[in-house]
Amino acid sequence: MNYQQTFLEIAATDRIKALTINQRKIIGLVGLHLTQSDIAKKLGFSRAYINQTIKRLESLGLIKKDKKGTNGTRDYNHFYEVSPDVKIPGIIFTPFRAHHFIRKFKIVRQSGPVSTDKRVSHSKSWSMRSKKDIRHKYWYMGKAGLPSVTIDWHPGTIVVYVDKGQKIPARTTEEAKQLGWYAVNQAKDRFIEEQLLFGVEIEIENVGQQIGKVHMGLEGDEQGPLASIKQAQDLIPEERVMGVKNPVWFDKSNGKGKLELEMFEDHPDLTPAEQAIKTIADLPEVVKKIMPEIMKEIDAKINPMSNQMAQLVSQLQGGRPIEVMFQNALDMMLRMMEKMDRMDDEIRVLKGGK
Repeated sequence: MNYQQTFLEIAATDRIKALTINQRKIIGLVGLHLTQSDIAKKLGFSRAYINQTIKRLESLGLIKKDKKGTNGTRDYNHFYEVSPDVKIPGIIFTPFRAHHFIRKFKIVRQSGPVSTDKRVSHSKSWSMRSKKDIRHKYWYMGKAGLPSVTIDWHPGTIVVYVDKGQKIPARTTEEAKQLGWYAVNQAKDRFIEEQLLFGVEIEIENVGQQIGKVHMGLEGDEQGPLASIKQAQDLIPEERVMGVKNPVWFDKSNGKGKLELEMFEDHPDLTPAEQAIKTIADLPEVVKKIMPEIMKEIDAKINPMSNQMAQLVSQLQGGRPIEVMFQNALDMMLRMMEKMDRMDDEIRVLKGGK
């Protein structure tokens, strides 16, 4: 019996229904072609737990190693693939990375100096202007899918924020925001409880002040589809980009060769873009294989992307207002999405096998 037949047999049994929530999350992330190390970081679990679960899923025949991705590396660096016949409902994660969760809380009352015992999650202390002006940092490791959080104690306030580079697995950007703020509040409450165990009573305001807006990032390769938009954006000074009411900007701090398109949590194109990307990710393999031909058809029926980009660049060089330039760029993207919507009936037929 070949591997494909094994997939089909397992898909017809109740083994998939018996998977735990964590196993379903892991197999969903495997389907996004993440390594074990990536999955451990994204879900906040130990690498040993991910490795054990991966082996279990392999033994069930639900996933297998991608031979192209091994390169002689250790097991947890292998790429895996999920059978196209195995569909796990409810595991499509939002492609956007929610980050920049920062909230400041005013300390209403504090009974004494804060404890810096290691048992209260203290990580380090530092001075600002003098040896008497000491600040303290407390770190709370993420777990169960929540991100790690840091608290900076200052005289009179605490600043609570999700650590840089954290990824929050969630089905939607809205759910990711809820999980991010939940992690912030959970760390704040834990800080107060741990200080109380060492005799320090701290009372802070309930809501606090949000510092800035939550950012939503779409990660990709520096030479990938995002590159053409970035070429135009590079011609605009950063201060002008951020001066727009609903800016779109790029961040390259995620590593060499990586690029992240970012926008604020209230950007009007965030939800349509998220839905479009998730729809494509959920298409059957047979549809994905014909996507290049579909894109060629789209390109032939509308103005070529290169021509539109040339027009945008000429506008940038001609000194057009920044709001107009970004609106033109967004309009160009939306026209592509509208064309995809008009093809929805054809895709639905393909998915149904009719």
